[in-house]
Amino acid sequence: MRKTYYAAIVMLLTICTFNNAVAQNNNYSENYIQISSKADREITPDEIYIQFQIKEEAGKGKATLAEREKEVVKALTGIKIDVKNDLTISDMESDLKKMFLRKDNILASKNYRLKVSTADKAAAALKVLNDLKIPDVSLEEMRISKGLREQVIKELMTEAGNKAKANATILAESVGSELGKCIYINFYEPNVNVGYAPRVMYSKALMATDNAAIEEESYGLDVRKTTLSVNLTCRFEIK
Repeated sequence: MRKTYYAAIVMLLTICTFNNAVAQNNNYSENYIQISSKADREITPDEIYIQFQIKEEAGKGKATLAEREKEVVKALTGIKIDVKNDLTISDMESDLKKMFLRKDNILASKNYRLKVSTADKAAAALKVLNDLKIPDVSLEEMRISKGLREQVIKELMTEAGNKAKANATILAESVGSELGKCIYINFYEPNVNVGYAPRVMYSKALMATDNAAIEEESYGLDVRKTTLSVNLTCRFEIK
C-alpha cells in the first residue's frame, strides 16, 4: 500500500513538472518578434564565353592551321588575355576531326572556347578575331562564377541580418520592451539564372565596314546585369 502511495506521488510530481515545462516553453515562445528582411544587389556576370573556329586557308602559300593558331594566340595575348588558362579547344578528340574538302585540298579546323571576365574584354576579343578575319565567332554563354556568387551572398546575408535586427529593435522599443537574442533564422537560398546571349547581338561586330566610327561602336558589348536577392526571416526574444 505504501509503495503504491509513493508511486502515485512520484507520478503526480512528474506530471506537474512536465506541465510546468510546457507552460514555460509556451510562454517563452510567445515572447518574440518575427521580422522578414531582404537585401539585393545587381551583379554583372564575370564569366563570358566566346566560341570561334580557326580554319586552315586554301591555296598555295596560304597560312596553315598551326600558323593561324599562332596569330590568334599572339593577338589575344596582346590584349592581356591569359590564353594558357582561358583559351581551350572545344574538340579534343582530333585536330583533323572536322575537314573541309575543296578540290584537291584537305582543310583542317579547330573549335575554340575563350573565357573572359568583363564586357570590355569580350569586346576587345571580338575585335581581335575580326581583324584576323576569323568568321565563325559567336558569344556562347554568360554566367556568374561560383566564387562571385558566394561572396555576394555572404555580404547580402550580413546586410539582411543587420536590417532585421535594426527593425526588430525599433519595434521592441516602441512598446517599451528590450530586444533579446535571435532564437530562429530561416534563410531562403537564392536562385540565379543567367540566360544565353543571342548571337544576333554580336553579328554586327563581325561585319566589315569602311566607317571607323561605326565599327568602333559596333564592338560595344552591353552585358545584362542580374539581381541577386537574399531573404531572411528572424525571430528575436523580447525581454
